[in-house]
Amino acid sequence: NWSLTVVLLLWCLYLNLSFWPDRPYVITYVFALITYLILIQPLLTWRLRLGLVLMFILWANLHIGFVLGIIIYCLYLVERRLIRKLSRADLILLGALLLAGLLTPYGVDLYWYPIKMFSFSKLTMIREWKPAITYRFFEKPLELMSILFTGIVGFRLVQIKKYFPGLMAALVVLMSLKAVRYISFAGIFGAVAIAAAMADIRPGKKIIMPWLLNAAIIAMIGLF
Repeated sequence: NWSLTVVLLLWCLYLNLSFWPDRPYVITYVFALITYLILIQPLLTWRLRLGLVLMFILWANLHIGFVLGIIIYCLYLVERRLIRKLSRADLILLGALLLAGLLTPYGVDLYWYPIKMFSFSKLTMIREWKPAITYRFFEKPLELMSILFTGIVGFRLVQIKKYFPGLMAALVVLMSLKAVRYISFAGIFGAVAIAAAMADIRPGKKIIMPWLLNAAIIAMIGLF
């Protein structure tokens, strides 16, 4: 349902207005979404592959969330393996992305630090690292609804054999349940995944907005 999709997209974006602090991990959100949008392209040209490697080098030197980019690419390889055989170019790109993480002052420690960090016993004493379910279920129910929404989107994508977007949705939902700070990423990814799906469903077609969509847009403007 086109109208309902747009309404949910606007609602998902609205929920995330309160999640944009001036923190370095926002860089990771942006690069992770760019990585996702590149990897869902019908054809991964050599220019896109080169651009991805250069972006990963920059990403690795800006924030440790670069490791998330490696995980996202591995999810892409899972889909490639399920649908068709992996190509040599896919494996070469994986090696190049791993090498990009070494082109920093930290070297191989960049890969070890996330493992060490999540093993800290007192990590959950920090507010933003508390599990979403136990910490915000009654305080912020709408935020948890954004997690549920992204999960539903992911399940639907898997149903129509879009395995990579579905696995990506599952990843961000699990991240959100693990820590409060990732709730925004789940909601933002839900919005991006829906936008990409809409472009896939209605490529180049003019959309006539029905009264329901107009009413929803007016309501969203009022909430803003």
